[in-house]
Amino acid sequence: MTFRSRASSLRWRLPLLILALLATVGGAFTWTAYHEMRSALRLAGGERVRSAAAEIGDLLAQSATGRVAESRRLAADEAVRRFVLTGEAPEAALLVLRTAGQRNLQGKLWLSARGGTAATRLTSDNVVIERSPEGAQASKAPAEGPGPLLLRDGHVTYRVSERIVNRSGGR
Repeated sequence: MTFRSRASSLRWRLPLLILALLATVGGAFTWTAYHEMRSALRLAGGERVRSAAAEIGDLLAQSATGRVAESRRLAADEAVRRFVLTGEAPEAALLVLRTAGQRNLQGKLWLSARGGTAATRLTSDNVVIERSPEGAQASKAPAEGPGPLLLRDGHVTYRVSERIVNRSGGR
């Protein structure tokens, strides 16, 4: 038998055809399994991200609600109102804010007021109170409630603002 007749023999061609068929079926199965697994992992990962984002959003909402309530309570305090409206007794306002600041050591309480003729600034731990004269550089009063989320030095921060008005209705 010659080489040519041996190569065309069914005894050699049939196993090669079966091997090629098995390799094709195995490759197709592997490719399909890979893509299905990848799709399933993406869906599961996306769901986990959505779930984590919802939990973080709930925690931030609870935190902001608590801070707004605390801001309103502090804005209603007579010592804080007196300092903001008249500039008198800054030490009393600092004491009230320091007490609130001790309940939340991670946060920073910053009381900023405008009016009068003299500038006042007192600080203690995580509390700052300041009063500056009304002037051309006076910024517009911030809106009430929590502000936008900011990322600073790896920490997510936000401002909570509360207006203090005269009981007679003026600012």
